[in-house]
Amino acid sequence: MQEKSLLQAERKEVAAMFAASMAHDLNNLLMSLYGLAEGLKEVENGDETLVTMRKAFEKGMENVSQLARRVAASAKQGLPEKEDDVHLQDEVARLIALVRKHPDLIRCEIRHEGALDAVLRINTMLFDEAVVNLLVNAGQAAGAGGRILLRVLDRGETVTLEVHDSGPGVPPEQMDAIFQPCFTSKPEGNGLGLLAVKAFANACGGEVTVARSELGGALFVIRMPKKGVMPAPLAAGAAARATV
Repeated sequence: MQEKSLLQAERKEVAAMFAASMAHDLNNLLMSLYGLAEGLKEVENGDETLVTMRKAFEKGMENVSQLARRVAASAKQGLPEKEDDVHLQDEVARLIALVRKHPDLIRCEIRHEGALDAVLRINTMLFDEAVVNLLVNAGQAAGAGGRILLRVLDRGETVTLEVHDSGPGVPPEQMDAIFQPCFTSKPEGNGLGLLAVKAFANACGGEVTVARSELGGALFVIRMPKKGVMPAPLAAGAAARATV
């Protein structure tokens, strides 16, 4: 019981750290975007199309601002325990559509396959943040013309989500460090993306690992228990894919 309580406390600490960092970065980004919106007003000259686009832009920023406030509150109080029944087919398709226009993904080939009819009871906000970060990281690694594969496998007691890319992969000497807070190998990085992935894995009672992908680059694997408790280690087939 004591070990379980300590594990729960660790999960909340990691999740709260991620939430505080994300809220801070969102607010910094919003300050720049609000300045850009003000600049747009100066060049509209009554053009209805530009006015409509600027208002839609401002509405989107307000939605992000509200999200930042909710995330900041979560950091103070601990992330909400609320979980939803998530249909992976719908959620994965929605997330891929969301990120396809991202500058780091727009020239990549993105495929998804596997047991997408699986349903999991998870924290949707953390799941979405984890998957988006993995996809964006994959796009940055693969580069223009690169390939990304998102695969979902139903393994009975667990559901496994794999994100593959055709980039250079993660150097073996970095594999133990990349999930640490603020670790980054990118000059412009802040080390928060994979912290978000770890926060989700911890929150759902699962685990996240990194290995070499069949596409030649990195393979990130999130194992999610269906009943909140992790079973025995990876099955032989999954273990083979997890070998660098």
